[in-house]
Amino acid sequence: MSHWRIVFSAISLLILAFASSAFAEDGLAIDPATCLGCHSDKINMAAFAASAHGRVACTSCHTEITDLAQHMKGETKPSQVACIRCHAKETTEYNDSVHFKNNVRCVDCHTNIHILQPWGRTMDKRVVVAVCLRCHTQQTVYQESVHGQGVAKGNQDSASCADCHNLHAIQQLIPGSREEREFTTKVCVRCHADEKLAERNGFSTFRVTSYMNSFHGRYYRLGVPEQVAGCADCHTGHTVFRSTDPRSTVNPANLVATCSRCHKNASLDFAKTPVHANQGVSIYGIDITVDRIGFLIALASAVIFSCHGLINIFLHYFVPVKEEAEEEEKKDDKGDHFTRF
Repeated sequence: MSHWRIVFSAISLLILAFASSAFAEDGLAIDPATCLGCHSDKINMAAFAASAHGRVACTSCHTEITDLAQHMKGETKPSQVACIRCHAKETTEYNDSVHFKNNVRCVDCHTNIHILQPWGRTMDKRVVVAVCLRCHTQQTVYQESVHGQGVAKGNQDSASCADCHNLHAIQQLIPGSREEREFTTKVCVRCHADEKLAERNGFSTFRVTSYMNSFHGRYYRLGVPEQVAGCADCHTGHTVFRSTDPRSTVNPANLVATCSRCHKNASLDFAKTPVHANQGVSIYGIDITVDRIGFLIALASAVIFSCHGLINIFLHYFVPVKEEAEEEEKKDDKGDHFTRF
């Protein structure tokens, strides 16, 4: 019985090889079922069919295999797959990323492309976090943060690694550089200024508006983020905890140490100064902020000086000055007089 099974398998493989050679000769891709006739020990047919690449022929990636007989003899071996043939946008972003500069390849993150699920099918940020933490083990504390806990509970609004750093266009951040200083605030504002996201998750966008109206925020808006503290300087990037948590850098017990990173002689009274306070007053429901007061002063000054200039022009060109009138009278007195009668 075993003998006939071996014979039957050999005949089946020969038929598959002959059929696949015919496909190749006609310029067609080799039937994936033919490939799985040999590689089923490594690739599960059902899992591959349900994967992101399930509708893609094997030779769409392994393009060098055009003659199955040569491949089965070991004369043609698959080389490294070039993902750019299909994933041009992602590859363009990757080629300008810090991963490319450090030789982190596609397969280092997408470890098994034969069972890889489409991102649009799952949209589960927990998958992203798990992949990133395989290499970035020093950031595992993120999982304990408010963002990490949110992602772990399935909250797709909570910030994952990719929400801040992107999936493929991962920017290289040199500590102290203008790009890094801007990044520490820009990525936070992107979510915390979103009214709909804030409403869904029970927080207020006031933290962003109040920061932007503060001393730090004004310098940030002026385009010099490297000179002031950004969000992550106070709250950190990966260890963001609620202010009531003793581990939080903005917990009352830790404020002096946090402020002292930039303000070397920061005291307890200095640390108590509200950073996110409303920088103004409310009159009849209208927020009168420092920025608005400054704008009104500048507008009033412009109007006053404009009116002053217009009045001067009017007086100079349309209203005779007293000295000019007297000069005209003197000219009349110097003239010759005749008695007519």
